[in-house]
Amino acid sequence: MKTLTQKLALLLMVVLFTAACSNNNHETDKAAQQAQTLKDNAMKVMAMFESGNPEGCEEYMHTDFTEHTPWPGVEGEGSELFKNIVKTHYAGMSDTKMTVHNISVDGDYMYIHYNMKGTHNGDGWPGMPATNKTIDVDGVDVLKHRDGKVSDHWGYMDQFKMMTQLGMMPEPGAEGAPADSAATTSN
Repeated sequence: MKTLTQKLALLLMVVLFTAACSNNNHETDKAAQQAQTLKDNAMKVMAMFESGNPEGCEEYMHTDFTEHTPWPGVEGEGSELFKNIVKTHYAGMSDTKMTVHNISVDGDYMYIHYNMKGTHNGDGWPGMPATNKTIDVDGVDVLKHRDGKVSDHWGYMDQFKMMTQLGMMPEPGAEGAPADSAATTSN
């Protein structure tokens, strides 16, 4: 028969193991909850591009937000820069529709693979008068978070495809197109 000391030791081990597992599950749940909050916030920011209304972006963007993929002709700093980007985008394509293929969170970084469709129906994009042509392109946004808000953004889109769809570049293989244009990618 087991002694009382052995039974107490076994019970203590079970309690400690259960507590450790519970604490680990709590940390995992907390991280999953934080990741879901960041994903939800990203969807709200993408909706700003669709609506052209960046009001309230301070809830999601740091005031010292840094754009690492600058938009030509768009000025400002921090969250004001972000607001100007949204307004400029909307002025050039007011019917933007964005579909998220995938969002993943890894620590302070979020990666969003998306599709953007719309009609270039306005003169809001500096140096690009309205073409009234539609685009259908994929892109990836990389967001760095600090204190639950976006502090840095890098954006990559199939710009070659977009420029071709807008008629601003020849189709790959078309007369006048560079011979290797089908292999060209741009960031």
